[in-house]
Amino acid sequence: HTGMMYGVCITYVPFVNTSGPLYRSQVDQFRRTGHWERMHADSMVPFPREKMPISLAFMICLAVGIAVAFLGGFHLYLTLTAQTTIEFHGNWMSARKARKAKRKWINPYSLGARRNWQQVFGSRLNPFLAVLLPSTRQPEYLPLPIAGEQGKRPEFRLSASKMHSVEDHIV
Repeated sequence: HTGMMYGVCITYVPFVNTSGPLYRSQVDQFRRTGHWERMHADSMVPFPREKMPISLAFMICLAVGIAVAFLGGFHLYLTLTAQTTIEFHGNWMSARKARKAKRKWINPYSLGARRNWQQVFGSRLNPFLAVLLPSTRQPEYLPLPIAGEQGKRPEFRLSASKMHSVEDHIV
């Protein structure tokens, strides 16, 4: 995604200039002199032979960047709602049927956005680093949506004595 947005950024100005007044004056100058010459040394105005590749690069980068952004947003939504893509379609139909019957449908596997995030990435890392860095740890939570300490693997659970000592320090 970042690469596509970088492509959009570096081709935007030349793309806009392919139909602007600077481009037309550059073409007019060619008609007068008979040879191609950039009007300014640092000009971002393409020659006619560069017009098609710049336009193509800009449009492909923009289209793919937008598509990947939507895909990333959809996967973030799936993570925060504890669903797979297949479950999303089944849950969508179940919610639709419940709405028609004037009932509310709740995903039985969702434990709330924060806990769902922790189910996937764990709770020990900074949330931004958890997404960027590969994990070398055993998952903190069991692969079942169980609320409370029972949802954690035994080595991650707070023992009763630890819980009392933690509660003693909380004011």
